[in-house]
Amino acid sequence: MFDALDRKPDDPLLALIGLFRKDERPGKVDLGVGVYRDETGRTPIFRAVKAAEKRLLETQDSKAYIGPEGDLVFLDRLWELVGGDTIER
Repeated sequence: MFDALDRKPDDPLLALIGLFRKDERPGKVDLGVGVYRDETGRTPIFRAVKAAEKRLLETQDSKAYIGPEGDLVFLDRLWELVGGDTIER
């Protein structure tokens, strides 16, 4: 059954991670995995992130996910700002 399967192309992100690992230049920055790593490989939490997390902890009243379209109130306000009455929604 598996003999009929074709090999799919390699994942581009995994290829980028591999290129980063092979790069021997000092001072390189790996942002491919979505986190900052310092020269020792640690992923420090920035003060701004801690402040934002603290603010969320103090004000957030739900852990429900926002839908893939995002915050609908924000999008409505954005449409009003960008297009006013000239753009049909």
